Amino acid sequence: MTTAERLERAIQTRRDFLKVLGAAGVAAMLPALAARGKAPEQEARAQFVFTRIIYEKGDWNTDSLTEGLLNGSEVNLLRKMNDSLQFDAFAGEHSVRADSDEIFEHPFLYITGHGDCDLTDLGRKNVKEILEHGGFLLADNCSGAKDVGFDRSFRGQLALMFPDRNLEPLPMDHPVFSSYNKIDKILGGDKRLDPFIEGMELNGRTAVIYTRNDLGCAWEGHPCLPGGQQQRIHAFDMGVNIIYYAVSGL
Repeated sequence: MTTAERLERAIQTRRDFLKVLGAAGVAAMLPALAARGKAPEQEARAQFVFTRIIYEKGDWNTDSLTEGLLNGSEVNLLRKMNDSLQFDAFAGEHSVRADSDEIFEHPFLYITGHGDCDLTDLGRKNVKEILEHGGFLLADNCSGAKDVGFDRSFRGQLALMFPDRNLEPLPMDHPVFSSYNKIDKILGGDKRLDPFIEGMELNGRTAVIYTRNDLGCAWEGHPCLPGGQQQRIHAFDMGVNIIYYAVSGL
């Protein structure tokens, strides 16, 4: 089986998930969900897996179970989705190297950190192939700094993969802001630096979403400034919307 065939099989699994839910659209997903028991304890049995990219150097594992304050960032987000929304996601952490063969099993990818997030040549080739074949990438700048560290590095990696594409602020009528929760204004993650999130379009869909507002630290339990608990709730709502938007397109 070729890598493209493996990726298509993984994406078809997510499409079948939507069909099982009877979703006429992402906003219709919740009413169609029946109680599904405990969330899958094994990644291979889950209908949705939030997959973090392991990259060269840098703190790819920031806000993880070993590095965080209160569980890991995605663990908190996914447990919230499974417990409150009856979503059927693998509720643990799952990380793969970008240059590994396994990455083709996972069309939803997450990359975060404070500093450089350099991928190998093969890693960039793999991520590019996944995005070109219908996958999705969420990039989350944990430092929030602009033009240095993660911001500079991630933009550089994306430019190497897609030199003719750019990240652009998403308008508030973009479907990611209404895929589940109705979001009218960007309140931030644990930081409030940009009043927008950015996206990159590929083949007629937004395949990459990027934010400097640090959603992961808000999910993980850091103080959210300046908006406090309201800002944290917004960060969870934004995370839910991004996942629902991605699943609807996978």
